[in-house]
Amino acid sequence: MKIVTISDSPTIFSGLARVHRHVIDALVEKGHVVLPCGWFAYDSDQTERIRRGGEVEPVFYQSTQGPVRVLAVPKAGNMNEMYAAYDVVDMLKPDLVITIGDHWNFYYVRAVKIKADFSFKWLPYFTVEHDDVEDKWEALFRYADAILVPTEYGKRIVESCCDVETVMLPYGVDEKFRPLPKDDVRRIRERKGCSGKVRFITVAQNTWRKNLPALLQAVNLLKNMGLEDYVTFHLHTNVDAMDRQEGYLYDLRKIVSKMGLESLVTFPEGDETFSVFRAPKDEYMVEEYNASDFLICPSTTEGFSLPVVEAMACGLPVIANSASTMPEHLGGSVGDVGRTGRGFLVASDLQITPPSRFMRVVRPEDLAAKIMDAFRMTAGGREGLSRMKENCVKYGKERGWARTKDGLCEVVDRLAGKPKVVVEEF
Repeated sequence: MKIVTISDSPTIFSGLARVHRHVIDALVEKGHVVLPCGWFAYDSDQTERIRRGGEVEPVFYQSTQGPVRVLAVPKAGNMNEMYAAYDVVDMLKPDLVITIGDHWNFYYVRAVKIKADFSFKWLPYFTVEHDDVEDKWEALFRYADAILVPTEYGKRIVESCCDVETVMLPYGVDEKFRPLPKDDVRRIRERKGCSGKVRFITVAQNTWRKNLPALLQAVNLLKNMGLEDYVTFHLHTNVDAMDRQEGYLYDLRKIVSKMGLESLVTFPEGDETFSVFRAPKDEYMVEEYNASDFLICPSTTEGFSLPVVEAMACGLPVIANSASTMPEHLGGSVGDVGRTGRGFLVASDLQITPPSRFMRVVRPEDLAAKIMDAFRMTAGGREGLSRMKENCVKYGKERGWARTKDGLCEVVDRLAGKPKVVVEEF
């Protein structure tokens, strides 16, 4: 089959980009012709050069079967992304279009399918992170020939609003994410200056949804408890504006300074700095996880959260908001609060955002309480902590990319044949 994929460019450093890479690899390994379309394939300087009529080097992704050309397409650029998608379909005449990401980013697929006379099938791989789907999107879902989601939470939400075949297919974890030998961990912790301390790590982009200030508020509540010699918090995020295309919302350094948290909070420096256009290799993140004791995820919502599962695969229990997909990863249910088999779920406050979205935002005082619960386990609950770490490693190991790739190809094979036409179009 000739397949077009649309998501973050497989050449950048985001969770969607990683998923896109494995989707491309799975398809080319099965002999399909894959034509990837990538958001953010060019940084801002390159984009400006193109706008002025200049030339830039074409973008290639090195798949497991050799180089694959990536077509740069816009994201959220007025109507430009719709026009670009139609041009790609009109030019390449694909049998199947696979989109990876939030459903609202693909609002145009219905119009493109109609304009293209339903000449292709559509397989969205949706990251579902909210408890409901707004009515205006339900019509869009009916234009999918099948729907993939990476969580049971997402499957339940999608099935509540449409009758399209929906398959739960979790994202994977690269095999390199695993616990390292104890001697290696000791040397890594010495190099990072956290020997003898309980290290909490957070891995997230600096956006509103990731809610990093809530973590700093929780640390602020703990700062007068004399913990400076015993705990440290590392935020692996884009603390500086690297490129105007990527999310950079909070001045985290200034927030830390205003709260007086310099002795408790660290950020990546120099070549370790995170950006979706430049990031350290996976081996660096494996060391970061292994140098830590717990991962904190203060996000308001998550469609999956690869860092959570990658950290678990390295043996880190997780402290996370009891909302969206997080309880599923930790072995609880939405609204549960307290210790689970794989970490701690944190209480949240219900907030309403325009126009009528109900959001569960993590409560900083309860996040601080759960951090203290985790800290106490390192001293007085070693047996329980060891069991929790084992549960996390097992959960991570069960989610290899081979399973994701095989499941994707099974659905793609079932979609071979003539596309369907939605009944409203007759």
